[in-house]
Amino acid sequence: MQVFTITAKIPKVVDEVFKYITTPDNFPRWKKDVWVAGRKYGCMGDEFKMIQTVYLMSPRQFMMHVTGFEQNKYFKFQALKGFGILPGWSFSFKPCGESTLLTVVSEINPGAGTIRGFLYPMGLYHHWKMYFELLSRELFSSPSMIQILSFEELNREASILTELTAEIPG
Repeated sequence: MQVFTITAKIPKVVDEVFKYITTPDNFPRWKKDVWVAGRKYGCMGDEFKMIQTVYLMSPRQFMMHVTGFEQNKYFKFQALKGFGILPGWSFSFKPCGESTLLTVVSEINPGAGTIRGFLYPMGLYHHWKMYFELLSRELFSSPSMIQILSFEELNREASILTELTAEIPG
């Protein structure tokens, strides 16, 4: 299992960022691989479920489950089947003045020792860079208002991450 964290500063207060990110109909607007936020089961919170159509070389449907939720602080969702294909994501929200520090944790088993396992960190960084650009367009009508502060892999040394982090301004 590989665990990655990315932290960004968003110049909006926590409740606005949390509300936008946890509204399922917004997922296709800022998560470029989510094509459709489909049928929903329950209200947003623990045990909420929804069908997402995600593009993984072709459109595929997954039942996404919210497995952690605390208003304005924490949100976690994952596909409970196909976990090796689709990562679990958790989002932690912390106030920072009039801004929000958003830390995203990705947990995936991309096949350690394979080319997929080697390339995954680089792809994930670029993936989240695009997510934050899209989120910035949605929240501010500009692709550059969200500042990525850090990107790291936990529990493993990886020189490629050092190179990627060197690209991050600030």
